[in-house]
Amino acid sequence: MMSTDFQIRGAEACTSFATCDVLDMDYFAQLMRRGAECGINALTLFVIPDSYYPETSPKKTWEFEIGLDWPSDRFPEYRNAHCPNADPATEYLPQLAALCHSLGIRVYLRTINNKHKWLFPGKDPWRAIRLKDDGTEAPTSACCWDIPAFMDYYYELLRDLLERYATGPNPVDGIILDQQKCFGAYVNAESRAKFRELMGHEMDDTNRPEILEYWSIRNAQRVCETVQFCKTVNPKLDVGVTLEAMRRVHFDNGDTGMKYDLFNHKTSGVDFIHHQILDLSEEDCLYIWDKLAQDGPLWIMLDPTAADAGWDKEYWGWKPRTPDAIRDDVQKVKRVRERLAVPGNLIGITEFPISRLPLDHPNLEASLRHIGQA
Repeated sequence: MMSTDFQIRGAEACTSFATCDVLDMDYFAQLMRRGAECGINALTLFVIPDSYYPETSPKKTWEFEIGLDWPSDRFPEYRNAHCPNADPATEYLPQLAALCHSLGIRVYLRTINNKHKWLFPGKDPWRAIRLKDDGTEAPTSACCWDIPAFMDYYYELLRDLLERYATGPNPVDGIILDQQKCFGAYVNAESRAKFRELMGHEMDDTNRPEILEYWSIRNAQRVCETVQFCKTVNPKLDVGVTLEAMRRVHFDNGDTGMKYDLFNHKTSGVDFIHHQILDLSEEDCLYIWDKLAQDGPLWIMLDPTAADAGWDKEYWGWKPRTPDAIRDDVQKVKRVRERLAVPGNLIGITEFPISRLPLDHPNLEASLRHIGQA
């Protein structure tokens, strides 16, 4: 008999991913009341977005989502001018957290951690330099984790966020660290020096597997440090990490800086792992989840709903979704769960990003219903 009791039945939303004209308290209040009626018991809010998916935001510009989606005290110059929650006069997240808790819904904040486009070009020295497959080097849109000045900024920013929403009488329940990955080998001067210290010899640009091994080790160390940092602000905070678009090949070879043997629950110190899947086969899901679920709590993020929110075009190879497709994906997760060696550790299933769907969209209704009944 197939078990269907996921502890986390979540909706993943954004404070400024905009297909809807305004993502404000009125929108979220309607969304979460309806979600609670359907069985949704968790809300993940993306509070540091980075202007993705312009193809699906015809009413907004590419830059609409850039910046910090809260009234940052430490970095007011980086606030997202388009986001109501980033303005002290219209900030709604504390009110939303209180509403969710009154409905029995846990609240998690999700952050993009090193792709902060608003820093450039002023902080160009922080850019991560990637070693391309042809041996040439190229700057990326991400910051390099081995640069101390960037890390000082990162932890100051994270403290600003956590002190605002993870403390006080009604704190959020957890945080999910996203965009930890490298998407290849970073070879900044600071990384070469750290490589020498960690690996005992100079970085060899022709030995790509070893560079990827280094980054998996470093990412695990840094995530572990970040988990400890978050818990100094609130010891009860659940801290997880997203394996974004982690395919089987990346899982094994570390091409995203998260090789499983070196980056896992134990080495990263996280309370849970949050795996974002796109179009993985059922067998590939089984291969990845069986290993992760043996180590500790795991929850699955189905993605994307909004990319398939009824627009009639395909992009990035994804086909438009339907309510039936959403139902089928939930059923696939259930089937794989039953085949795991430790099925009870696959604790959750969530759908992202539902806040880019109008409240009357059939895909939104299907997401809430099928996830909530999981």
